[in-house]
Amino acid sequence: MKKLLLATAFAAVTFTPAMAQVTDDATLDMSAAVSERCEVNLVGTNPNILFTLDQTVANIDFVCNIPGDVGIRFTSDNGGNLVNAGNGDSVAYTVDITPNNVPSGSISGAGDNLSIAAPIDAFALAGNLLSPAQVDLRVNVDQNNNNGDGLYAGDYDDTITIEMGPLGSF
Repeated sequence: MKKLLLATAFAAVTFTPAMAQVTDDATLDMSAAVSERCEVNLVGTNPNILFTLDQTVANIDFVCNIPGDVGIRFTSDNGGNLVNAGNGDSVAYTVDITPNNVPSGSISGAGDNLSIAAPIDAFALAGNLLSPAQVDLRVNVDQNNNNGDGLYAGDYDDTITIEMGPLGSF
């Protein structure tokens, strides 16, 4: 019995493979997605126009995270005129587009006394609208010493549409 036990123990030691060093690894692939976002928000408006110069009618926030330059378009429904729908009388106006919290030159096409008879196309350089950029929109109406002389009584209206998207998309 001693011999059998000794032979079994010898066989177990001799034929058992040596413990190999065990290694292992794992990989974790991660990703995240950020959706495209181009937004125009009117954060403050004062649409009641007087016949004066430099009236701020809106503070506009622009934010856009698309790669590349961003186009901005200002369009007047009445070709840059405040129109009295009751009798068709009209008075032309210009606009001032003034960036507030972005570096100078980062929004091209901004300026003072711009005619809005045709759309005003501006653009922002890539990356300048990742955080909201605020722009003041002012209207200049100069009609006979700013008091409306020479115009019929009534309401004078126009609508300005502001668009934003990839440069060249409109």
